Amino acid sequence: MKGGCVSATKRAGHHKWLSVGGEWYSNTAEGECAKDASPGDATGCTWKLKTIAKYANETCVLDRVNAAVEKYGAKCFSACPGARSTSSPCYGDCYTRTVAGDWYEHVDPMPVPLLVAAWETAFTSDDPATGGCEREELPYACGNEGPPPPSPSASAGTNSSPSS
Repeated sequence: MKGGCVSATKRAGHHKWLSVGGEWYSNTAEGECAKDASPGDATGCTWKLKTIAKYANETCVLDRVNAAVEKYGAKCFSACPGARSTSSPCYGDCYTRTVAGDWYEHVDPMPVPLLVAAWETAFTSDDPATGGCEREELPYACGNEGPPPPSPSASAGTNSSPSS
């Protein structure tokens, strides 16, 4: 661990029962380029932070994705007893059935674009009323220095999705 960063390696971008495409890379702190270095130069560094599109609260982002899953699988979720609890067995079963489908029950899986849209909207909009998450101002982590993420008006005309 370096400066509060956790070192990790490549992870598959899918679960055993659901593929949403792509892959997840967690860059190691050891490979980070210094300010005056670039990936591929003689320093041997392997990555460099170019821009930060937006910081968003994890709970907000997950709530947006969960809301999309719950809406798509409303029939199943409405049959769960008691108040909504994401840790209940019924909720977990409905979530899996909704996202992955259930061949035996003839339930088609939730279309991946709906999941992706919920995730992306959390980052591309700052308006909770439209599925966005408010922009978070966070201190710099992992030794990165630089200005905070731009506001939507400052980055107008640029791609601010989390995959850019």
